[in-house]
Amino acid sequence: MFVSLPTLFPLTCAKVLKPACKSQKDVIDALSTCPVLANVRGDSSGFVAYVWDQPSSGESMTSPHLRMPPLQAQTLALYVSGCLGLRSDVPGDMTILGGDMFVFADGGRTGLTSRFMKTLTDKVEKSGNKEAVKSKRILTIGYEQESLQRRRRTVRGWTPQLENVYIIAQPQMLNSMPTRKRKRFGEASSTNKGTLLAPVPVPRFEETWTLPWATKKDLLGPFRMPVGGRTDGGDDEEEEDEEDELPPTVQELAGQRKKRKTRAEGEEPLFYQSLKSVELWEEVLHSVCVNKAVVAFTVGDGNLLEACLKLNIPAVGFCMTPAHMSSMHERLVKKLLDLMADATSPFFSAEYAQTIPSASAPAAPTPHEPQPEVPKPGVPKPRPPKAEKKGAEEDGGEGDEESGNSE
Repeated sequence: MFVSLPTLFPLTCAKVLKPACKSQKDVIDALSTCPVLANVRGDSSGFVAYVWDQPSSGESMTSPHLRMPPLQAQTLALYVSGCLGLRSDVPGDMTILGGDMFVFADGGRTGLTSRFMKTLTDKVEKSGNKEAVKSKRILTIGYEQESLQRRRRTVRGWTPQLENVYIIAQPQMLNSMPTRKRKRFGEASSTNKGTLLAPVPVPRFEETWTLPWATKKDLLGPFRMPVGGRTDGGDDEEEEDEEDELPPTVQELAGQRKKRKTRAEGEEPLFYQSLKSVELWEEVLHSVCVNKAVVAFTVGDGNLLEACLKLNIPAVGFCMTPAHMSSMHERLVKKLLDLMADATSPFFSAEYAQTIPSASAPAAPTPHEPQPEVPKPGVPKPRPPKAEKKGAEEDGGEGDEESGNSE
């Protein structure tokens, strides 16, 4: 049900789960194969987190560069019930454990919050634990206006810069969360007890995971979904024209080529709406004191799992398709090998680094085919010898004009 990397991840457990879970039992069976997740328990010094990131949960079929994918309530409910069922000490109990938390990033769509909370409430309240679902904190991310406008390539109207991240856990655990200074974003004196994380730069599309359209379509599979309603930043009367517009390629956004005519041209980011870098995920996990384990309901572009890798947090993640799973496996392996070659990384391996050819080392000479000699200036090019006529040896050289004239 998953791809495991036990030999490559000596300090952490990272698994990428197949998208074949169709029932609560399937989710429990898949997650129970990870002993770290099944057995670890969080506390006030460190939580186990279940993360849903709306921008990387799929893609809109129309205008994906302008529209957020719809919330997949059934998929979310399936993952929630599976995780609660696995973690419960009593079979059938759906109570949120004391050291567990749910993290929901709304992608700037505050209207999705009530649907997410309803999904969680429907599962938890059946066990009588109504208090837990009422205990939440909101961390607001403020993105840099310049980098956000550059990425979206739009100047119409106002630029929405805020995204809310909802943290749901038992009240006593949230209240006893230790105070920590921010790692890299915000003021120098700001701590995780503040509700605003800003300013946060948005990575350029060319710095994200980009793919040709045909490959991307295989990775997304059924997670390309129709979306209704208005397009972000557009007017109602402009909606029909915008739906027929091809999303821009990474090359277009970087100013390297003109607008494409077919979607087969150029490359696209795997998720147009995803704004979170690896560094931002590190900050979020640090701020909410998650260090025991992470379950990524939306693996997306893999930045959350990469952040877990760098922070040495055991993590598992649900992929969208088998193609997404295999590509994510390769991507994580490459990221780890890069860390093992980085002398500043805790994963640095001197033995492995010695096996990598140095970029400054001269390249080994390659054999070349012999080139024809170039004649010196003023020296006539030698004529090739004339081929002997058939029968010249039989008649003693008759027919050779030069030989006959000399006699």
